[in-house]
Amino acid sequence: TVVINPPVVANFTVDRSGLCAPGVINFRSTITSPISSYEWDFGDNSGVSRNINPSHVYSDPDTFSVQLIAIRSNICADTFTVRDLIRLEGPRAEIQYEIVGNCLPLTINMSAQSDKPYNYFWDFGNGDIDTSMTIVDIDSVSYTFVETGKYQPKLIVQDEKGCKRIFAAEEIAVNEIKTDFTIVSDSICGTTLPVFIENNSSSTASITQFEWRITGPGGVITDF
Repeated sequence: TVVINPPVVANFTVDRSGLCAPGVINFRSTITSPISSYEWDFGDNSGVSRNINPSHVYSDPDTFSVQLIAIRSNICADTFTVRDLIRLEGPRAEIQYEIVGNCLPLTINMSAQSDKPYNYFWDFGNGDIDTSMTIVDIDSVSYTFVETGKYQPKLIVQDEKGCKRIFAAEEIAVNEIKTDFTIVSDSICGTTLPVFIENNSSSTASITQFEWRITGPGGVITDF
């Protein structure tokens, strides 16, 4: 008995074709004939998915073509491509930043440039926000942290359609070091005795090195 299966016809549906980036798109295969494997190409150079009904996150605004290859065997397959199926809106921007110092007070200088004017919201990660007074395509801010902690400054850009994107800097560790010591000695005039110095310094980060300077009689300085 020879069984002839119907030809493979690749096809699919998508739940949404226009939204803000980043966005999640759900794809569903509508193939009814027997299939051994699926290969999805979402058009954003993210690789291939072999799920039957995949979901995919598009990170950047752009227009994307989607392709599904339905495979039954080495000689029986079909390809279905929809050009420019997914269109994601949203602003494009790049940020740069410079950190001045590594202990309190710590200053960060941030600047950004976008593809066109938008509303800029600078979030410094500690509850403080700086907002541009008008729509801009270039902006810069300088902010000084006065409390210890770990913060991740970021820029939030919003376009006229309400699409928002977040551009984050690396996490910043703001530390504080306090130097303190006490001297323990039994002082007797005219007698040389050892002096014990107790280091009471503290820091919110690991202290890797200490440098001591003692000024003696006649202005003699000893470093150790």
